[in-house]
Amino acid sequence: MTASRATTLRLLSAHALSSTATTIPVPLLTAELYSATQSAAALGVLGACRMLPYIVLGPWAGRLADRTNCRTLLQSSFVLRALLVAALAAATATHSPVALLIILSVAASTAGTPAFAACGAVLPDLSGQPRQLTQATQTLVYVEAGAWVAGPALGGVLLAIGPPVAGPLAAVGLLCAAIGLIRGLRLPRPRSQQGRGPRGSWQLLARAPRVVAVVVAVNLAVDATAAVLRLLAESDRAYGLLAAGLGGGVGLCFVVARWFRDVALVAATVVAGGSVLAAAIVAWTPGRALLLLVAGAAAASLEARATVQVQCAVPSARRGEALGVLDQAIVAGALVGTVLGPVAAATWTAPAVVAAAGGLLLAVALASGVRHPRGRTGDHGAAQPVGPPPW
Repeated sequence: MTASRATTLRLLSAHALSSTATTIPVPLLTAELYSATQSAAALGVLGACRMLPYIVLGPWAGRLADRTNCRTLLQSSFVLRALLVAALAAATATHSPVALLIILSVAASTAGTPAFAACGAVLPDLSGQPRQLTQATQTLVYVEAGAWVAGPALGGVLLAIGPPVAGPLAAVGLLCAAIGLIRGLRLPRPRSQQGRGPRGSWQLLARAPRVVAVVVAVNLAVDATAAVLRLLAESDRAYGLLAAGLGGGVGLCFVVARWFRDVALVAATVVAGGSVLAAAIVAWTPGRALLLLVAGAAAASLEARATVQVQCAVPSARRGEALGVLDQAIVAGALVGTVLGPVAAATWTAPAVVAAAGGLLLAVALASGVRHPRGRTGDHGAAQPVGPPPW
């Protein structure tokens, strides 16, 4: 293994551990909030609070990543998150108010906002060949997308088998491991351009509009489903199983990544939508968990394709900024789904909300297929990926 590959592996591993750790307490917060309020709307507020930092700070986080030493930025983020999650564990052990738990969780999410863009900003310098850059970028996306579901999946398992404090304590352990991986790591300083404001940041996404639109819709639908999982389950343990199923989809995507080599964007959207729709119909909890596993894998594959398209379509000096804005767009879609899901469930039923989410994805796939009959992953007029996708 070359020095650059080893450095990339350590960087991505540290980001994977830290991002997963930050989201492990989500099932605990969901269960605590629902037990205290018995309100579906309150679950939507919780999801919105977790995502707002990424929406508000996205462009600025990306610009910071283009101008700051990546190791220093990541190490500071890891340490701050470890302290905040440790405080969350202490608050959980002392049965503090749910509001305090939510505040600490949101603060930890805020501390992690620049990490994705910082990693993406230095990958071009670490990857010596276009194919290596594509592989590293896709792995970064799987890590980032996986953290949002794999963290809650692990948290759901811990909630089902152990005391409530187990999740936050496991998160602190993962963050400490991430700090150890990043210490002493030599990373190149990303290229930067001075004197440019963030006003034109959104124009970067105009170079790959179709894939961005599809991945935003997918995140909206999947997060609307995730937001009402507790309403679908008859107990906290059943909810933990459903959350583990959805989160495990990203792990499945890692395992079978090479099998997705020739799967078109439209086909992946159909798989995600069909699986979500079927999960609304199947009442058996293990069956729902299996369907959510497939939906999570398809969603992660879609997000990886979208990010590679954006990475290859923008100037190298603005990759961190582009990733920050893309993250903002994706999380904005997820926020809409997280809020809309529980609100709609208060009027309809949870299975109806999940069915609507699946139907939305099938409609998006149909519209995309009509516009691009061949179902290719690239946009017409947009830059195509550098080298063939590794999966």
